[in-house]
Amino acid sequence: MLKVMFTKSGTPEIKSFQKMSLLDACKITHRLEQELQEQQNIIHVDFHILDQNSEEMYAGTLSMGSGYASHLYEHVENKLSSMEMDEDQEKQKEALLQLMKQDIEEFLQEIAPPEEIEEKTKVKREQQAKADVPLVEVKGNKKHLFQIIGGAIGGILVGAVSVFSLYAVPSTPVVATTNQPDTHLVKGLQQASIQQYPKAIQEFEKLDYKELDKESQKAVLFSYLLSGKANKALQYEPKFAESVVSYYVAIDNLKKVNEIQVKNDVIDFEKAVLAKKDEEVVRLKDKVSIDGRREQSIVDAYLRLKKYEDCFTFAKAQGNKNVMKQVKEVEKKEVEQSTVSDEEKKKKIENIDKVLKEI
Repeated sequence: MLKVMFTKSGTPEIKSFQKMSLLDACKITHRLEQELQEQQNIIHVDFHILDQNSEEMYAGTLSMGSGYASHLYEHVENKLSSMEMDEDQEKQKEALLQLMKQDIEEFLQEIAPPEEIEEKTKVKREQQAKADVPLVEVKGNKKHLFQIIGGAIGGILVGAVSVFSLYAVPSTPVVATTNQPDTHLVKGLQQASIQQYPKAIQEFEKLDYKELDKESQKAVLFSYLLSGKANKALQYEPKFAESVVSYYVAIDNLKKVNEIQVKNDVIDFEKAVLAKKDEEVVRLKDKVSIDGRREQSIVDAYLRLKKYEDCFTFAKAQGNKNVMKQVKEVEKKEVEQSTVSDEEKKKKIENIDKVLKEI
């Protein structure tokens, strides 16, 4: 079963670094798309599609409320269908979409009129017949199913973990100040797609990063990240730090943040968590987006510092009653083991018990 991890969200209904099934992700994005269109509002949400081994297969950004797609699957389908592809690329695209559809077939039938489903099926059969190319069967190790595609798509494969990500190259050429098509971006992505990262970076460094559009910048940043050059990516875009951390979390190797030399609050926070520098964790907590993992790290730091009131206030601000109870129970145990007078001890415990009942 495929999962979706949202790494940057502009809506409280989807928490950053939240993971859910592809089906649930399609359902919630479908509902939010409708609500946001009615409100005439647009919210951007970064997402990553993960396989059963939590390895990334696709990454993109939803613009919910824009009308571009009615849900997450349709966004991916529209994005890939808008690109010019050769025969091999088409097979890879269809393989990915088929894999996704396996998990959400009933959902797609629920939201689409029967005649629309029939028409789409008919059109797809005709297209396949004309192409006379069978779709790639989805079986075996999915990590090696998707060959990297260059040209219209910047496909980036990390050899160590076989991460499959697709980033669109702009449909129109990047134009330099001479008004001549600049092909360095496309060449760079093509080199990255076959894991020739040094050559890819040589092409990227010939570009003016600031003049690239948002999608192209994202492709360059992820190429640097996936080639082990997170420092360079963060020099270009400090805000990319959250994506760097998200990637390291996804591959279960957060310790790699210790290799980053760029001064950055998000990176410094993660380094402090790993080193259990509790004062630093508490100091930087307001500089990072809070998810469940970071919330627990901050709580642990407060508890080790025995700053129970501050910890309780933090947990209350997060609306986490379980943590609020945990803090008070730890504080109560601390009081019970303290050497204060029995009268003072009794008074403190009564106050703690009162708070526990109110939670």
